[in-house]
Amino acid sequence: MFDVTFYNFEKRNNSVKRPDDTVTHIDFKCRVLNGTGILNPKIELDIGLTSNPARYNYAYIPDFQRYYYVREWNFDRGLWIASLEVDVLATYKRRIGMSTLYVLRASGNYDGNIMDGKYPVKAIPTYTRVSITNPYTSINSGCFVIGVVSKGGNFGSLTYHALTAAEMAGLCRALIDPTIINSGNGFSLNDASAALQLNLIDPMQYIKSCVWLPIPPGDIPGTDIPAAGDTGGFDIFNWHLTGFTHRIISNTAPYVLKNNTVTLKNHPQKSTRGNYMQMSPYTIITLSYPPFGVFQIDTSAIGTATKLYLTLQLDVLTGSASLIVKLNSNVVNRVEAQVGVPIVLSQVTKNWVGAASEILGSVGNIANSISSFATGNVAGGIGGLTGAAQGIINGFAAVQPRANTIGSGGGFAHLQGTFELYYQFFSAVDDDLDHNGRPLCKLVQINQLSGFILVQDGDVVTDGTSEENNMIRQYLETGFYFE
Repeated sequence: MFDVTFYNFEKRNNSVKRPDDTVTHIDFKCRVLNGTGILNPKIELDIGLTSNPARYNYAYIPDFQRYYYVREWNFDRGLWIASLEVDVLATYKRRIGMSTLYVLRASGNYDGNIMDGKYPVKAIPTYTRVSITNPYTSINSGCFVIGVVSKGGNFGSLTYHALTAAEMAGLCRALIDPTIINSGNGFSLNDASAALQLNLIDPMQYIKSCVWLPIPPGDIPGTDIPAAGDTGGFDIFNWHLTGFTHRIISNTAPYVLKNNTVTLKNHPQKSTRGNYMQMSPYTIITLSYPPFGVFQIDTSAIGTATKLYLTLQLDVLTGSASLIVKLNSNVVNRVEAQVGVPIVLSQVTKNWVGAASEILGSVGNIANSISSFATGNVAGGIGGLTGAAQGIINGFAAVQPRANTIGSGGGFAHLQGTFELYYQFFSAVDDDLDHNGRPLCKLVQINQLSGFILVQDGDVVTDGTSEENNMIRQYLETGFYFE
């Protein structure tokens, strides 16, 4: 005969929980029936009809050092017989708790940056949008950037100027005035008509590029003319025009940076499910930013980022630009577009200088450029000679990543549209944290956790039988409760 403690005990089948002294219990003297073992023993209680043990569903046998479930109570010829089944999780709770195992899922601790693919995603998303500050000015507040041949050129033979619309109009009127070409510059055309003078030589042919930018001249690095106390002036080829205000563009930094910072919205389930809800496929973010088009932001790199940083890098000489999109310090998108609008300057003359060059047998790019000028295609000539305006557009169109944008820009219409972030939030169905846990994917000592746990390899070292070790492994690898 040996002692057996029986309990009226509530616990999950896959739990390591053990009864304590506060649990209703009773001790009986028992003996093991012949032919049964220690894992599934049948024990006989010689208590007759003086007690009914059927209310007890759990047992501990000190001699076996094991906990048991009561599978069945039988009454046979005045004796109660308990059919028991070993509870390996409770029996080896200490060994399991001291083991360091790779935990896949847990309810007491989890990593919100690991995507949980256990639950389906609802098909219908919710939508929201955030406005972004327009980095451009109005058409009336933009500026013209022109590359002009001059003796004091700071870009080779060219000097680049930024002018307002009014300044550009005044310059064009002055260049069409025939007095500019017959006053002390080697020409004596007093007896010739104005039309003949302009037909012989046109000062506007020395403007090699013209691009309109949607920013004011003051945003462009450079020097204002006139400076304080100066009368101002504008140099073109061999002529000097007095009294003209403009801005000479610096050759050390001929570009402009426009920065926007947008606070990211959180997925409605981020706080309860984890940071991964900020990522695709749960969150889709689309950026609308003319003229770069409408394209998706790569949310796979969003992590714990709370800000989206947009940097517009604008080449003021050509109008080409890059839009760099960052999450924290990570570049997630870079899109190219033509922000500047190429402007064709009318030419009313035959280019006699160019014609002479053709007669002399000029070849290659020079010949092609002169031909463009001769037919009135100033932009074509500019592209051939200097690589500006039209040539840049053509080259740019060849390398632009069209998968990410709807157009290359280069026109006033392309600058129209909304500057916004569009959000699509797809929600996961309700989860069951108590019974399924959430991803942890980490080596952990088991007794540092509580609640539901699922491990990858439940090979725990015990002093139990082979059958018990296999049972422990099966429980741990299918999910159990440490409590």
